[in-house]
Amino acid sequence: MLREQAYTKFKECLFAAKLEPGQFVSQRELCDIVGVPLGPMREALKRLEAESLVRLVAQRGVQIADVNLDLIKNTCELRLFLEKEAVRRFAAKAPRQRIDRHHQAFDEILRQAKRGPATSRLLQRAYNADVAFHRDVVEHLDNPMIAEVHQEAMDKLRLIRRRNQMTEARIIPVMTEHMLVTAAIRRRDAEGAVAAMETHLSMVQARAMGIEIFLDSFQPAQTAAG
Repeated sequence: MLREQAYTKFKECLFAAKLEPGQFVSQRELCDIVGVPLGPMREALKRLEAESLVRLVAQRGVQIADVNLDLIKNTCELRLFLEKEAVRRFAAKAPRQRIDRHHQAFDEILRQAKRGPATSRLLQRAYNADVAFHRDVVEHLDNPMIAEVHQEAMDKLRLIRRRNQMTEARIIPVMTEHMLVTAAIRRRDAEGAVAAMETHLSMVQARAMGIEIFLDSFQPAQTAAG
C-alpha cells in the first residue's frame, strides 16, 4: 500500500539524515524529501505521530522528533522494562543453537576489534549483531504487540544514535557487555542474564547522553551480573 510505502520511506530518510531532529517542514516539503504523494504521506503521518517520530503543529507543519534527554531516558527505560523479562525467558527456554549464534557473533567481532583496527565494516557488523540480538530476544516472547512496541523504541534509539554512533573506542566495551549477557544465557542463568542486560542498557543510556562508562567502573551492576 502507498501508505506503508510512505511510512517506510520516511524512516529511511530520517535515519539517513535527510531530515533533522527538531526540524519543521511543511507536508508538501516532506513529500518532496521522501518522494511520495501527499495523500499517502498524510496517512503515514498519523502513524508516525502515534509513534512520536513526528509532531503535527498547526500553522507550522510537521516537526521531526527532537533528540533530548527525555527522549533518551524514556526510550531506554522502555527497553529495560521489556528486555529484562524477555531475556529472563530467553535464558530459560531459547534453543541452544540460537543462543550460541549470538554469542559467537559477538565473540568474533570482539576478537577482531582487539586485533584492530576497527574498520567501518566491522563497526557495521557490530551494530547489526547488536540489533539482531535484542530483536531476537524480544521476538522469542512470541507476542506481536510487545515486538511492535519494542521496534518503536529501537527506531527512536536509532534516531538518537545518529549523534552517537558505534565508534572504535566503544566497540570493545559494547561487545563485552553483550557477551556477559549471552554467557549468562548459555549457563541458563536467567537472573544473571537479567542483571547483565540491566548493566548493558544502563550503559546504552549513558552513552546516548554522552557519558562514557566502562565495565570496571560500573561495580554494582557488574557484581550482580556475576
